[in-house]
Amino acid sequence: MSVGWVFLALSVVFYGFANFLQAIAATSERGTTRFGVRTLFRLATHRTYVAGILAQFLGFVCAFFARADLPLFLVQSAAAGGLGLTTLLGVLILKWRLPTIELVLLGMLAFGLLALILSAEQSPSEPLNLFEVVLLAGTAIGIALMGRLASRQRGSEGAVALGSLAGLGFSAAAIASRPLAGHDSVLAFVSDPLLYIVIVNSIIGQVLLAAAMQRGSTTAAVASMEAATAVPAAFFGVVLLGDKIAPGRTWLAVLGFVVSLAAVLLMTRFSSEQHGGAPGDYPLQLRPRKKAAQIKNGRWVAPPRRQNARRGRAYKKRRVL
Repeated sequence: MSVGWVFLALSVVFYGFANFLQAIAATSERGTTRFGVRTLFRLATHRTYVAGILAQFLGFVCAFFARADLPLFLVQSAAAGGLGLTTLLGVLILKWRLPTIELVLLGMLAFGLLALILSAEQSPSEPLNLFEVVLLAGTAIGIALMGRLASRQRGSEGAVALGSLAGLGFSAAAIASRPLAGHDSVLAFVSDPLLYIVIVNSIIGQVLLAAAMQRGSTTAAVASMEAATAVPAAFFGVVLLGDKIAPGRTWLAVLGFVVSLAAVLLMTRFSSEQHGGAPGDYPLQLRPRKKAAQIKNGRWVAPPRRQNARRGRAYKKRRVL
């Protein structure tokens, strides 16, 4: 087995933990309409968010090395598998109740990813010409301007809009990183303008994702981000970068991509309809079985009923004394 497959599996794990941890911290900043790097500075005061950023950085590094050999349509679609891990962590740690429709959609996502894995063929990337590099650099400006306009929206509409724009930023970074990962020397790597395109688009995508999580449920934000990331990356990977599909398995690749993309889009719609993504909801879109833990300022605190019980016992003790 190629090392690229190992990096791909690690990236899915890191992205799953990153989405979960960032969502917990981002909910503490809900209610604000500000948009920009200052949002990240405020969230950086939360240790949970910093841990989530570290996990996302490790996931990006693993995905970067995976793109050296594996096609973009596989790497970017596999990153959506981190959403399933995020949901699993919520069920195990925050005691969420998983609706039946979510189980079906996660099964669809797993099937689509399996089909993509079976259809993918390892191949090095084709280089980008000067016009394509300039076009990639210009996308960062356009995404940032559209993000400024989309930041005025609240609730599920704002979460989906900002999450989609974050996905476009991450998609541009993924397209630029595919040929960048093929460099053999450090000098060629540092001097390549694609490196700085990756950095700028990643920062813009991170700011937009944090803003999306503030306005709605994590599933709506992350699912829309993954959908917007996968589609452009898959298209331009095949057209420009020479991504290859195993002979005779084109139908399997198309089926896997369509099924996984449909699962992600349906997760976005289901989350928006069921919970609306309004501020004050639970950190993610799933409803907990019981009031096991609440999030305040990025930290777990006891539920109000348990806090009142503690206060009552302390009051009775004072009266006895």
